[in-house]
Amino acid sequence: MLFWETLQNWADWGRVFADWAAFAPLVREIFRRSGLPMGEVRALPPGTNAVFRVGDLVVKIYAPAETGVGQELGRESEVQAMRAAAAVGVHTAGVVAAGELADRYAFSYLVTRFVSGAALGDVVREGSAAERRAIGRELGEITRRLHGASPNACPACAVDLFARSQDNPRWDMVPPALARELLARAKTVWARRDRRVLVHADLTGENVLRLPSGEFAVLDFGDAVLAPACVELPSLVLEGLAADADAAAGVFGGWDAADAVEALLDGLSLHDFAGNLVRDFCARRGLSPEETAADEAALARMLRRALFG
Repeated sequence: MLFWETLQNWADWGRVFADWAAFAPLVREIFRRSGLPMGEVRALPPGTNAVFRVGDLVVKIYAPAETGVGQELGRESEVQAMRAAAAVGVHTAGVVAAGELADRYAFSYLVTRFVSGAALGDVVREGSAAERRAIGRELGEITRRLHGASPNACPACAVDLFARSQDNPRWDMVPPALARELLARAKTVWARRDRRVLVHADLTGENVLRLPSGEFAVLDFGDAVLAPACVELPSLVLEGLAADADAAAGVFGGWDAADAVEALLDGLSLHDFAGNLVRDFCARRGLSPEETAADEAALARMLRRALFG
């Protein structure tokens, strides 16, 4: 046996998922089976899964079913989404190896290349107004390219976002009236049957890197889904671009401000992390959702002021 820790729930996983000593035997076996060289191990920012940099590679070990995370299709959907994105010219970390290792638990894993670059959040903070608009335009083009990927290439990304939104515990992070109204909106948006496209859904300041070549690379497709394109906007605009008005102008181009805000609300209604995104958006302005985003109308006004003046 390679993994000796007991995993019966999420708390157990949270205790060990960043512990290299616990996962080292598993990683060495994964690399041996994949014919990959072991290298120096370095820490990476913690996330949901166990992720380690090994030389010039990154290995992700997904939380097994016993933890209750519910990632049965996590590795499969991430691999499919990454390959579909690469096929339409989006720069990704690339799939080096993927599979499942049966030990004390069944561990799905993914090995990718390590990508070095400047985090989008830093690039936006340090750019001039003109540079931020250009960044927004470029990210808008990358998402359009991504949304043009073949849905048939990533069947594991097909999920019922509406059903998931109705049971999302993160709605507790926003005022009750706002949660109720966004939940009602989710039903309307999902019922419209907008074309389902490949959406990354987590284009944060850390998941998009500017390479030395100037090109942007997109990392971590773990939340990728087939969904209406509006679901891409909340994480990109509110988190990745930090709700910067110049960068948002680049993303939205000639959109009418009211239409852009409506698209953001539509996307939030179906987004797994809408509660986090709204709360963080308010917090960056030194405010709380209870003070300034009590309902949809209040949030819409706040978004319009921040993004369009």
